[in-house]
Amino acid sequence: MAIFTAIGGAIAGALGLGGATLFGASAASLIGGGLALAAQVALSYINRPKKTVSTAVQGQVQLGGNVPAQVLFGTGKTKGHRIYYAKWGQGNQNNDDVFVLANGRCDGLEPYVYFYGEKHDLVSQTPVGNEHARYTVDGFGAAMVIKFYDGRPGQLADSELVSVTSGLGNPWQSTSTVAGHAYVVVSRTWSADLFGKGVPEIEFVLRGWRMYDPRLDDTVSGGEGDHRLNDPDTWEFTKNPAIHRLNFQLGLRGLSSGDVLVGVGKSISQIDVAMHMAAANVCDTERTVGERTIATYHNNLFVSAEDDHIAVLQMMEDAMAGYAVNRAGLDGVLAGAAQVPVLTITEADIRPDAPRKSQNRRSGFDSINILSGQFTSIENNWNPESLTTVSVNADIAADGRKRPAGNDFLQVTDPDIAQYLLNIRYRQNRKARRRSLPVSRKVGTRIQPGDWVTYESTDWLVTKWGFDESFRFMVELSETGDDVYDEEGIEAGPVVVAPSSPANPSLVSTVANFDVTAGLIEGVNGAQVPALEFTWDDPEDPTITSVRVFYRKAGTSSPVLEATATDVASGSLIITQGIQSGTSYEARATITTRPDRLKSFTDWETTAAATASLKVILGEVGADVAGTLAGMRADFNDLRAQVTSLGDTVSGMGLSNRQTIGRVQSRVGAAQAAVNSEIITRADEYSSLASSLTVVNADFNDRFASGLMKFEARAAPDGVDARFSVMLRAGVGDDFKEAGFYLDLRTVESVQRSEFAILADRFAVTDGDTTAYPLYFDGSTLYADGLKVQWADIEDVEITSAQIADATITSAKIADLTIETSNITLASITAQDSVSGSNVPAVTGVWTTVCTVTIDNPSERFVFINYAISQGGGRISGGGAVTVLTRFRRVEGGVTFAQIGGTLPTGAAGSVASSTSAFIIDDNTGATEVTYVVEVYQDAALNQPAVTASGSIKLLWGLR
Repeated sequence: MAIFTAIGGAIAGALGLGGATLFGASAASLIGGGLALAAQVALSYINRPKKTVSTAVQGQVQLGGNVPAQVLFGTGKTKGHRIYYAKWGQGNQNNDDVFVLANGRCDGLEPYVYFYGEKHDLVSQTPVGNEHARYTVDGFGAAMVIKFYDGRPGQLADSELVSVTSGLGNPWQSTSTVAGHAYVVVSRTWSADLFGKGVPEIEFVLRGWRMYDPRLDDTVSGGEGDHRLNDPDTWEFTKNPAIHRLNFQLGLRGLSSGDVLVGVGKSISQIDVAMHMAAANVCDTERTVGERTIATYHNNLFVSAEDDHIAVLQMMEDAMAGYAVNRAGLDGVLAGAAQVPVLTITEADIRPDAPRKSQNRRSGFDSINILSGQFTSIENNWNPESLTTVSVNADIAADGRKRPAGNDFLQVTDPDIAQYLLNIRYRQNRKARRRSLPVSRKVGTRIQPGDWVTYESTDWLVTKWGFDESFRFMVELSETGDDVYDEEGIEAGPVVVAPSSPANPSLVSTVANFDVTAGLIEGVNGAQVPALEFTWDDPEDPTITSVRVFYRKAGTSSPVLEATATDVASGSLIITQGIQSGTSYEARATITTRPDRLKSFTDWETTAAATASLKVILGEVGADVAGTLAGMRADFNDLRAQVTSLGDTVSGMGLSNRQTIGRVQSRVGAAQAAVNSEIITRADEYSSLASSLTVVNADFNDRFASGLMKFEARAAPDGVDARFSVMLRAGVGDDFKEAGFYLDLRTVESVQRSEFAILADRFAVTDGDTTAYPLYFDGSTLYADGLKVQWADIEDVEITSAQIADATITSAKIADLTIETSNITLASITAQDSVSGSNVPAVTGVWTTVCTVTIDNPSERFVFINYAISQGGGRISGGGAVTVLTRFRRVEGGVTFAQIGGTLPTGAAGSVASSTSAFIIDDNTGATEVTYVVEVYQDAALNQPAVTASGSIKLLWGLR
């Protein structure tokens, strides 16, 4: 972005806007942002592909550990993710389930649940222990208890569950806090009368993630309240889609790691907070529908870590009939609401030296006249329910046939809000007119994306703001109006008989009566520029989406230039760009259709006369400049006073400041090149700064390449800093690649630190003849390749594949090993043995042998052992305390390699089952004859079926 900001500063200076402010930012920074990121409004909604199936309902019980993080925005119904189950008590009549409902701190449960196909009310109870809320289910009493934990930082484990499962083989631990998750513990006591239909599959209705609202933060301009961005304890629950969008952009982060779990993960400085606040106010505005008072918009949406970010943002924008807006590189949103136009654009505000484009109707495949949709109905047990289909017979007649489409609002749970959204989307689609206008600086500096303006006696939404290739203002407009947001419903109206159908569209391969005329376009004050006008008959074919015109100088074969008209029905296109005076031109045309079909060109048509000479009236330029200066005069007067005051202050401080800016530029047609340089020196009694910046840029059509080199040094009492940075960027259109590096010396807490950072896909090293790439990225993983390391001290390593010429291993314990081939220099592996024993009963008070093996090991070292031991058994009723142990050991030296066991307290039922296995190296046996044994032991009788143990030993060793 620094490259574009530097170029933006030069452009702003060339335009005479160096000190102006646009959209609340400096003209230089905004123009730079406009080069890197288009300032525009995203208008696509109905026909875009749906990349997510997220709704207000999570309808399946999730099992297992591979479940992505999930956040609930607003209120939703979920079966949750079951993470624990235990049964206990007489005949296992007591059952406990733990369900995670969502990530993040949530607001609470709605006072009802669903199971057995019915809705059941929850009865609030006094919380016990660490619970945040406790409920019973109406009609089930103490037989079904639901304990809720909201996911707050520092929440503790369920003390009741820890207690009742302590004697089980899989107890709920006191450390099982499920930190950062909202969850429930469901405790059931079996009753044939109550649970005769089987185990209930409960659906919970959850009020989701508590979020940050800048409108409630009095440290934010326009905010009032105690919310703080870095203090989640101050956040609150909301259904507001604009606040949901803001928090999704910020992202839900892990309590310990701080990593983004769900969401985009932007910083607050990358978001247009003021736009989100304004949109949130629109969403909260109350509407009266019948006898109900409701918010204008709301949103209820489950979002997982695997959902497409753009699709999630679009769902939230759909919930407020809104659009994504980019202003000066900041992410914003515009909620659906009528606005007051900020100004009126007249013919005097449109530059005559550049073409304007217009579109008066959509293509047949983008236009709709029947719009249906669904919403999530709470009254219908949170299932989808159809809205009233929107259709207007007059629109069907005008389009010549029915054009149905669907737009579901499954993130909306109020039927009146959802129907209002469907009506708005229909009206927005029927507003088909578009304009692209080259405007004066007076207009360009006073509007921004998302504003409404008046033009041609119609209200328009500014959808894009930027510059043409000559850095002159261009705006794109989309038709709108107050009627789009009319709260009245849409009536179908009387049936209208459609006009007779046009000629078979499949037979139309190009436009008819195509012609080209040379002429002039004259401005308000008489300024004239040469122009060409292309004309044709309206084909009245909705499948034709554009007319492509190819033109060249008469009598030549190249170059052939192209212009496109998207307003096919207008039958006309006027261009001025690149048209030379005193020159005859010839042109021909063809069409673009959807779906595609056979097309043809018209004949070459030649202008009857050459274009006239160029006539420029300086008065028009003067009027434009005067209008701009008049609007900015007050700002400059204020700025003059501030600069004078600042100058006095600077003089008193003894500040020396020097700045040199240079620019060299060349341009021929679509090819342009520029070099910008900036040198800054600054010194005062406290510090000194020196900076040198060079930016190069080359552009041809939509292909571009640019580079930046910057030196900067600073010295002050708190330390010294220096940086050298190089950045390159190249690409085509919106696709680009970057590479660069920087060297950095900086003072951190009075300590000098240095850093060398590289941005590149791979790192190359060459001796002039051979080039190697020892470091490279594959996706987001950095790989090292082709390295020969003389010596390395590695604390932790994971090796997928290795070839080791020579190695000395002091000690190793390998859980699993497969050796395809081997060459072991200390000994050749020439002997192997194995033994096993299964279900050997334990004897009280003595170690009982399960299996044993003795080997001849003359080298007295390096025995490879693969062992497995296990024990089983238990009791289903009370008795005395008992401990059962199983071990694997070497008899010589009394070395125990592994021991497992289980203990049952007095009176406790349960299991002593346990097992373990491993691959180890016994590298110091100390004897030539070595015995290994698996043994089992119990210290008291179980008075139940006997405890048994099993074991297997596989040995591999070498002989000299």
